[in-house]
Amino acid sequence: LEAINAQYPFEPLEYLRPSLRLTFEEGVKMLQEAGVEIDPLDDLSTETERLLGKLVKEKYKTDFYILHRYPLNARPFYTMPAPDNLDYT
Repeated sequence: LEAINAQYPFEPLEYLRPSLRLTFEEGVKMLQEAGVEIDPLDDLSTETERLLGKLVKEKYKTDFYILHRYPLNARPFYTMPAPDNLDYT
């Protein structure tokens, strides 16, 4: 990272070990609490993904996180549904 930063300066990355894992539902809840109107079973737009990244950074002090258990209708047809909730993968 030092060699890359010498040519292309960037802010130091902050990350947790182990990596933060949030469910899609938790991400949607964070967005809704920030005033974003979003369908909890729809995919995130680029704008809402960026906002969620900022919210995660503020709350958890990390630039890297894993968002899992996406809504089934936002995933490809071959994605397996979650066994405990068929609305999510």
